[in-house]
Amino acid sequence: MASWPSQPLGTATSASGMSPPVPSPRASWVTQRMSSRSPSPHDNRQIVSRGRDRTIKVWNSLGECKCTIEGDDAHTEWVSCVRFSPNFHKLVLVSGSWDRTVKVRNFTNRKLMYTLVGHTGYVNAVAVTPDGTMCASGGKDTLVLLWELAIEAKVHEFNAGSIIHAICFSPRWYWLCVASENDIRIWDLAEKTLLQVLKPETAVGRKKRPFCTSLTWSANGLTLYSGYKDGTIRLWGFSPA
Repeated sequence: MASWPSQPLGTATSASGMSPPVPSPRASWVTQRMSSRSPSPHDNRQIVSRGRDRTIKVWNSLGECKCTIEGDDAHTEWVSCVRFSPNFHKLVLVSGSWDRTVKVRNFTNRKLMYTLVGHTGYVNAVAVTPDGTMCASGGKDTLVLLWELAIEAKVHEFNAGSIIHAICFSPRWYWLCVASENDIRIWDLAEKTLLQVLKPETAVGRKKRPFCTSLTWSANGLTLYSGYKDGTIRLWGFSPA
Protein backbone atom coordinates (compact mmCIF):
# COMPACT_ATOMS: atom_id res chain seq x y z
CA MET A 1 0.00 0.00 0.00
CA ALA A 2 1.18 3.49 -0.84
CA SER A 3 2.91 5.41 1.93
CA TRP A 4 1.78 8.96 1.21
CA PRO A 5 -0.98 10.05 3.67
CA SER A 6 -3.96 7.71 3.61
CA GLN A 7 -6.04 10.09 5.70
CA PRO A 8 -7.34 13.20 3.89
CA LEU A 9 -5.57 16.42 4.72
CA GLY A 10 -8.68 18.36 3.81
CA THR A 11 -12.01 18.23 2.01
CA ALA A 12 -13.22 19.33 -1.38
CA THR A 13 -15.68 22.20 -1.20
CA SER A 14 -18.21 23.79 -3.48
CA ALA A 15 -19.05 27.46 -3.51
CA SER A 16 -21.79 26.86 -0.94
CA GLY A 17 -19.45 25.01 1.45
CA MET A 18 -21.93 22.16 1.81
CA SER A 19 -20.85 18.58 2.55
CA PRO A 20 -20.58 16.20 0.79
CA PRO A 21 -19.10 18.68 -1.66
CA VAL A 22 -19.12 18.83 -5.41
CA PRO A 23 -16.22 21.01 -6.63
CA SER A 24 -16.98 23.75 -9.12
CA PRO A 25 -14.68 25.14 -11.83
CA ARG A 26 -12.76 28.13 -10.52
CA ALA A 27 -11.69 29.43 -13.92
CA SER A 28 -11.26 28.38 -17.52
CA TRP A 29 -9.57 29.65 -20.61
CA VAL A 30 -8.50 28.49 -24.05
CA THR A 31 -4.92 27.28 -24.32
CA GLN A 32 -2.67 25.18 -26.54
CA ARG A 33 -3.17 21.47 -27.14
CA MET A 34 -1.36 19.13 -24.76
CA SER A 35 0.63 16.03 -25.73
CA SER A 36 2.18 13.13 -23.88
CA ARG A 37 5.63 14.07 -22.63
CA SER A 38 7.12 13.53 -19.20
CA PRO A 39 10.05 15.41 -17.60
CA SER A 40 12.46 13.62 -15.29
CA PRO A 41 11.38 14.40 -11.71
CA HIS A 42 14.85 14.54 -10.18
CA ASP A 43 16.51 17.19 -12.34
CA ASN A 44 14.10 18.22 -15.15
CA ARG A 45 17.00 17.80 -17.57
CA GLN A 46 15.58 14.79 -19.36
CA ILE A 47 12.29 14.38 -21.19
CA VAL A 48 10.72 11.22 -22.54
CA SER A 49 8.37 11.10 -25.50
CA ARG A 50 6.37 8.37 -27.17
CA GLY A 51 5.11 7.88 -30.68
CA ARG A 52 3.27 5.86 -33.27
CA ASP A 53 6.57 4.39 -34.42
CA ARG A 54 6.38 2.13 -31.31
CA THR A 55 9.44 3.73 -29.70
CA ILE A 56 10.16 5.80 -26.61
CA LYS A 57 12.79 8.54 -26.91
CA VAL A 58 14.81 10.24 -24.16
CA TRP A 59 15.80 13.88 -24.78
CA ASN A 60 17.98 16.39 -22.97
CA SER A 61 17.00 19.99 -22.31
CA LEU A 62 18.77 21.09 -25.52
CA GLY A 63 16.39 19.02 -27.63
CA GLU A 64 18.93 16.32 -28.43
CA CYS A 65 17.77 12.70 -28.53
CA LYS A 66 20.04 10.76 -26.19
CA CYS A 67 18.39 7.34 -26.36
CA THR A 68 15.72 5.43 -28.27
CA ILE A 69 13.99 2.53 -26.54
CA GLU A 70 13.10 -0.08 -29.12
CA GLY A 71 13.81 -3.70 -29.94
CA ASP A 72 12.48 -7.10 -28.94
CA ASP A 73 11.25 -6.02 -25.50
CA ALA A 74 9.60 -2.82 -26.73
CA HIS A 75 5.90 -2.27 -27.34
CA THR A 76 4.53 -3.89 -30.51
CA GLU A 77 2.00 -1.14 -31.26
CA TRP A 78 1.72 2.64 -30.91
CA VAL A 79 3.05 3.86 -27.54
CA SER A 80 0.25 6.08 -26.28
CA CYS A 81 1.52 7.28 -22.89
CA VAL A 82 4.67 7.42 -20.77
CA ARG A 83 5.40 8.57 -17.22
CA PHE A 84 8.34 8.76 -14.82
CA SER A 85 8.01 7.58 -11.26
CA PRO A 86 7.98 10.68 -9.00
CA ASN A 87 10.14 8.82 -6.47
CA PHE A 88 13.78 9.94 -6.83
CA HIS A 89 15.13 6.83 -5.08
CA LYS A 90 13.34 4.42 -7.40
CA LEU A 91 13.29 6.02 -10.82
CA VAL A 92 11.27 3.89 -13.20
CA LEU A 93 9.63 4.61 -16.53
CA VAL A 94 6.09 3.36 -17.10
CA SER A 95 4.55 3.22 -20.58
CA GLY A 96 1.21 2.17 -22.03
CA SER A 97 0.44 1.09 -25.57
CA TRP A 98 -2.17 0.08 -28.09
CA ASP A 99 -0.76 -3.43 -27.71
CA ARG A 100 -2.84 -3.51 -24.46
CA THR A 101 0.17 -3.76 -22.15
CA VAL A 102 1.96 -1.59 -19.60
CA LYS A 103 5.75 -1.84 -19.45
CA VAL A 104 7.92 -0.85 -16.48
CA ARG A 105 11.60 -0.03 -17.05
CA ASN A 106 14.57 0.84 -14.90
CA PHE A 107 15.25 4.33 -16.17
CA THR A 108 18.92 4.30 -15.20
CA ASN A 109 19.85 1.48 -17.59
CA ARG A 110 16.64 1.56 -19.73
CA LYS A 111 16.16 -2.19 -19.19
CA LEU A 112 12.70 -3.73 -19.07
CA MET A 113 11.77 -4.87 -15.57
CA TYR A 114 8.43 -6.45 -16.43
CA THR A 115 5.28 -6.20 -18.54
CA LEU A 116 1.84 -5.82 -16.94
CA VAL A 117 -0.97 -7.59 -18.79
CA GLY A 118 -4.66 -7.23 -18.01
CA HIS A 119 -6.39 -4.80 -20.37
CA THR A 120 -8.67 -6.04 -23.13
CA GLY A 121 -8.37 -2.85 -25.17
CA TYR A 122 -5.69 -0.30 -25.99
CA VAL A 123 -4.12 1.68 -23.12
CA ASN A 124 -4.48 5.46 -23.29
CA ALA A 125 -3.14 6.61 -19.93
CA VAL A 126 -0.77 5.64 -17.12
CA ALA A 127 0.15 7.32 -13.83
CA VAL A 128 2.47 6.54 -10.90
CA THR A 129 1.71 7.25 -7.23
CA PRO A 130 3.73 10.00 -5.51
CA ASP A 131 5.72 7.42 -3.54
CA GLY A 132 6.39 5.26 -6.60
CA THR A 133 4.84 2.08 -5.16
CA MET A 134 1.88 1.75 -7.50
CA CYS A 135 0.77 2.71 -10.97
CA ALA A 136 -2.62 2.92 -12.66
CA SER A 137 -3.53 2.35 -16.30
CA GLY A 138 -6.67 2.81 -18.36
CA GLY A 139 -8.01 2.98 -21.90
CA LYS A 140 -10.61 1.59 -24.25
CA ASP A 141 -11.93 -1.17 -21.98
CA THR A 142 -13.15 1.56 -19.52
CA LEU A 143 -11.26 -0.08 -16.64
CA VAL A 144 -8.64 1.54 -14.43
CA LEU A 145 -6.23 -1.16 -13.30
CA LEU A 146 -4.23 -0.46 -10.15
CA TRP A 147 -0.87 -2.24 -10.05
CA GLU A 148 1.52 -2.72 -7.14
CA LEU A 149 4.98 -2.39 -8.64
CA ALA A 150 6.87 -4.36 -5.97
CA ILE A 151 4.89 -7.54 -6.64
CA GLU A 152 4.19 -6.88 -10.33
CA ALA A 153 0.48 -7.58 -9.90
CA LYS A 154 -2.94 -6.00 -10.20
CA VAL A 155 -4.39 -5.18 -6.79
CA HIS A 156 -7.66 -3.49 -7.75
CA GLU A 157 -9.74 -2.16 -10.62
CA PHE A 158 -12.29 0.63 -11.07
CA ASN A 159 -14.82 1.05 -13.88
CA ALA A 160 -14.93 4.57 -15.34
CA GLY A 161 -17.94 3.80 -17.53
CA SER A 162 -16.44 4.93 -20.84
CA ILE A 163 -13.12 5.21 -22.70
CA ILE A 164 -10.40 6.60 -20.41
CA HIS A 165 -8.16 9.42 -21.64
CA ALA A 166 -6.22 10.58 -18.56
CA ILE A 167 -5.24 9.43 -15.07
CA CYS A 168 -3.46 11.15 -12.19
CA PHE A 169 -2.94 10.70 -8.44
CA SER A 170 -3.50 13.51 -5.99
CA PRO A 171 -0.23 14.70 -4.38
CA ARG A 172 -2.14 15.68 -1.23
CA TRP A 173 -4.92 13.14 -0.67
CA TYR A 174 -5.05 9.40 -1.20
CA TRP A 175 -7.08 9.86 -4.37
CA LEU A 176 -7.11 8.48 -7.92
CA CYS A 177 -8.48 10.83 -10.60
CA VAL A 178 -9.69 9.45 -13.93
CA ALA A 179 -10.95 11.33 -16.99
CA SER A 180 -13.20 9.47 -19.42
CA GLU A 181 -15.49 10.48 -22.26
CA ASN A 182 -18.33 10.79 -19.75
CA ASP A 183 -16.79 12.69 -16.83
CA ILE A 184 -13.93 12.97 -14.33
CA ARG A 185 -14.16 10.57 -11.41
CA ILE A 186 -12.23 10.71 -8.14
CA TRP A 187 -11.87 7.57 -6.05
CA ASP A 188 -10.64 7.22 -2.47
CA LEU A 189 -7.98 4.52 -2.66
CA ALA A 190 -8.12 3.62 1.03
CA GLU A 191 -11.86 2.95 1.00
CA LYS A 192 -12.13 2.02 -2.70
CA THR A 193 -15.12 4.36 -2.94
CA LEU A 194 -16.20 6.95 -5.50
CA LEU A 195 -15.90 10.44 -3.99
CA GLN A 196 -16.68 12.86 -6.79
CA VAL A 197 -18.02 12.98 -10.36
CA LEU A 198 -17.04 16.19 -12.16
CA LYS A 199 -18.75 17.41 -15.34
CA PRO A 200 -18.31 20.76 -17.10
CA GLU A 201 -21.10 22.99 -18.26
CA THR A 202 -22.64 22.37 -21.67
CA ALA A 203 -22.00 25.34 -23.94
CA VAL A 204 -24.99 27.15 -25.43
CA GLY A 205 -25.77 25.76 -28.86
CA ARG A 206 -23.91 22.50 -28.30
CA LYS A 207 -25.73 19.21 -27.87
CA LYS A 208 -22.78 17.27 -26.52
CA ARG A 209 -20.67 18.03 -23.45
CA PRO A 210 -16.88 18.12 -24.17
CA PHE A 211 -14.74 15.44 -22.58
CA CYS A 212 -11.45 15.70 -20.72
CA THR A 213 -8.24 14.51 -22.39
CA SER A 214 -5.60 15.50 -19.81
CA LEU A 215 -5.31 15.92 -16.03
CA THR A 216 -2.75 17.29 -13.58
CA TRP A 217 -2.74 18.63 -10.02
CA SER A 218 -1.16 21.80 -8.70
CA ALA A 219 1.87 21.23 -6.48
CA ASN A 220 -0.14 21.86 -3.29
CA GLY A 221 -2.91 19.49 -4.37
CA LEU A 222 -5.67 22.07 -4.07
CA THR A 223 -6.37 22.63 -7.77
CA LEU A 224 -7.09 19.99 -10.40
CA TYR A 225 -6.35 21.17 -13.96
CA SER A 226 -8.34 19.44 -16.70
CA GLY A 227 -7.77 19.93 -20.42
CA TYR A 228 -10.81 19.37 -22.64
CA LYS A 229 -11.40 18.51 -26.26
CA ASP A 230 -12.96 21.93 -26.86
CA GLY A 231 -9.54 23.53 -26.27
CA THR A 232 -10.36 24.75 -22.78
CA ILE A 233 -8.60 24.13 -19.47
CA ARG A 234 -10.99 23.95 -16.52
CA LEU A 235 -9.82 24.33 -12.94
CA TRP A 236 -11.51 22.49 -10.07
CA GLY A 237 -10.85 23.96 -6.65
CA PHE A 238 -10.48 22.03 -3.38
CA SER A 239 -10.11 23.46 0.11
CA PRO A 240 -8.07 22.03 3.01
CA ALA A 241 -9.92 21.07 6.18
